[in-house]
Amino acid sequence: MSLYNKLVDEYKDILETDFWPLYLARIKQYRDVLSRQCETEDNPTKVQGSLVAIDYILGRNEQPNLAERLLAESKKK
Repeated sequence: MSLYNKLVDEYKDILETDFWPLYLARIKQYRDVLSRQCETEDNPTKVQGSLVAIDYILGRNEQPNLAERLLAESKKK
């Protein structure tokens, strides 16, 4: 079995767990808190950096999440 196929299988296993949706919901809640905090901070730079990092991991708009991007890169190799 190739590395790519192994990664895909493991990713599918993770997606099927009860933990995964709860984990994503918790991160999204944290992102919402940071977003509100960004609006109230005098210097929101630190909070904005956290938002960028979360968006990079979870994906945003048309950008897929980090796991899917890593799988796509793995498939190319």
